[in-house]
Amino acid sequence: DILEKYKLSNTVAGENPACICGDILKGKENPTACRLFAKACTPEHPKGACMVSDEGTCASYYRYQSVES
Repeated sequence: DILEKYKLSNTVAGENPACICGDILKGKENPTACRLFAKACTPEHPKGACMVSDEGTCASYYRYQSVES
């Protein structure tokens, strides 16, 4: 087993409790309602799943929020 061979711990990173990605994905909140958005959470330093991918809700909003349609 790789964990034993390299003496690694099987630690899983937890979600940041301030991240509201779940509510954003459900349409209950907008990305700007998150207190981490565009401050501690950016595409370069994501704190939640919505910011990790270029197609993520928060990442898209972060990149295009000033573009008017």
